[in-house]
Amino acid sequence: MSTLQRVSLATACVAVLVVAFLLLRPAGDDSDPSGPERATPTATADSAPTTPDLPPAAGPEAPPEAEAPLLTADGEPTVIEVSRGEEVRLRARSAEAEELHVHGYDIFREVGAGDTVALAFPAELEGIFEIEFERSETIIGELQVNP
Repeated sequence: MSTLQRVSLATACVAVLVVAFLLLRPAGDDSDPSGPERATPTATADSAPTTPDLPPAAGPEAPPEAEAPLLTADGEPTVIEVSRGEEVRLRARSAEAEELHVHGYDIFREVGAGDTVALAFPAELEGIFEIEFERSETIIGELQVNP
C-alpha cells in the first residue's frame, strides 16, 4: 500500500468518525453533554414545593406569568404556538404525581399531586412537539414552533 493510499484511508476513517459523532451525540444544549435535565422539586419550611425552571433562557429569566397557558389532563390538549427565538411559557397541573415531558426539547419536570409547575424556555427548535404527562402517557399539549 502506497503512502498516498494510507493517508487517504486515514483521512476517510477520521471523516467517518466525525460524522458518526455528530449523528450519535445527544440533541439539545451542546454545553451540557450529560443528557436531559430532570429537575426535582424543592421546598422550604413555609412554602409549597416548587420546581426550578431549567434550562434557563438567555439572560435573566422571569418566572412564567399567570397568563401562561395551563395544561391539564382534563379535556383537549392545549396548542401553544410561538415563533423560533421566542420564549415558550406554560404551566402544568396534575391531580396525581406526574412527570411533565416536552418532547423534542427533552425537558422533564416533576409535578406533585395537586401542584402546578411553571416552565419557560427559548423556542430554538422548529416543528411540532408533544407535551405529555409521562407516567399516564397523557398528551396534554402541543408546542408548535414556527420559523
